[in-house]
Amino acid sequence: MMDELPELDGPRPPRTERLELRPFMCEELEAVADGRTLPRFAPGFPAAADRDWARGASEAGAHFATESPYSRFAGVELVTGGIVGTGGFSGPAMNAELELEGSLVADRRRRGLVPPPPPLMEPQA
Repeated sequence: MMDELPELDGPRPPRTERLELRPFMCEELEAVADGRTLPRFAPGFPAAADRDWARGASEAGAHFATESPYSRFAGVELVTGGIVGTGGFSGPAMNAELELEGSLVADRRRRGLVPPPPPLMEPQA
């Protein structure tokens, strides 16, 4: 008989060659909501929209942002380890659709951190 149950591996955070999305830590969420910076935040993070989102997430209960798959995640640049933005869902699916939202500090835009999405198929008339 086993004394302990084996640990189950949870899903890995979404990751590209240059960026990982991971849940915010409580300390990070509080800093973003307060508009404070931490050493691991890239210059320009958090922006006003990030602060607004973090305040709403804190009001919903910090667990929403730190444990829910239906929240924004911290966008961590793998080369620097710094948080350069956010990315995730605005909430659970509605009408079988998910809404994506996020941010990226200005000096990291158009640098290929996230590959382009596949082209959308247009409905045929």
